[in-house]
Amino acid sequence: MMGSEAPMAIRKRLKHSGDIGEVDTLKEFLLMGAVVNSLTGSDYGLDLHIQVPLRPQEYNKLGNSWSLSGRVAHAQVKNMTSGQDPSPAVERVRGWIAGAEVGVPTFLIILKGDRKRFASPRDLKATLAAWEEAHAENLSKDARRTETDETEPKTPKTVTLPEKNTHAFRPQTFPWLLHLWTSYPGVMMKSDVQDWLCLDSQDLLARGHQFIAEVLLAWMKSHHSDTTPVLSKTEIAVRAENDGLCVFEGSDAIAGALAIVQAGFRTMYQEEPESSRKAELFGWDAINHLGMAWRRHQRYPHSNLMTSYSTSPHTGRSLNEAIQLLEDVMEFHRYCASGWQATEDGPPPAPDANAAVQAGQ
Repeated sequence: MMGSEAPMAIRKRLKHSGDIGEVDTLKEFLLMGAVVNSLTGSDYGLDLHIQVPLRPQEYNKLGNSWSLSGRVAHAQVKNMTSGQDPSPAVERVRGWIAGAEVGVPTFLIILKGDRKRFASPRDLKATLAAWEEAHAENLSKDARRTETDETEPKTPKTVTLPEKNTHAFRPQTFPWLLHLWTSYPGVMMKSDVQDWLCLDSQDLLARGHQFIAEVLLAWMKSHHSDTTPVLSKTEIAVRAENDGLCVFEGSDAIAGALAIVQAGFRTMYQEEPESSRKAELFGWDAINHLGMAWRRHQRYPHSNLMTSYSTSPHTGRSLNEAIQLLEDVMEFHRYCASGWQATEDGPPPAPDANAAVQAGQ
């Protein structure tokens, strides 16, 4: 008779649940077209390393092939079986924020039963700032306290992330968050653009012109310090005409947003005549192009502005980035307009922008 077998290891339910949550999240990113590697075994403080597609892919409707970018993101998965809010280590959160500011964002994915939420680097930064403010006095004491001084409690080494600082995880739009966070970290960290992307598609469409104006205003802020006179002039130029947006509908709403941004561009480059003229031409061409395409196709086009302006010898790098950002935002807006939440067919094909322009001439 064989003796009883000794256990090789003990498997704990908490670790088991965590592994299930990580595998479930890994699958979500795979269905977005990303390449995902697990980092759990490295004890690196992160669970998933994500290589982002060159262009956002439609969730769970991938083609036969697609291109990958050199951009990467990370994810830390917390399966909160107790129902409590996650409390990552303070120093770890600081590291995640530092990485995001140079284009390698970390997303905290939170699982509570069937609910999945996430916190972006901007959410983490806001939570950490509130934590530092609340513990400012203790942090000062910690800096003066010796290692052997145990007379006072030390500052907590974790920061609790309340649910109000998180967002619902929507796999249909999360590819766009990955794309924008890895492409425009300055814009995403310094603005409310992310909050717009987390809206229901119908809410976003109802205020699409405000969304685009917010995106490009955020781009302006990312290129200028908050204390410089250039930003204050730009912000005044943009905000001064903002009330006029409410009269626009359809493509005119987008045109109105671009007109406001155009005023901001002129202010930003007012001491550089060549750049100012370039910005003015960009604004008017964008307005005309979108209007023509709308009249012909009755839908928001994915325009070819980036192609036409990237070949111009007068296009500066920063303005070129703004044009690419506009392209990305317009494509996301078109994706929402296609009604991705209500159809199984996906977004309609992008209309031929050149044909639209020729038809309007």
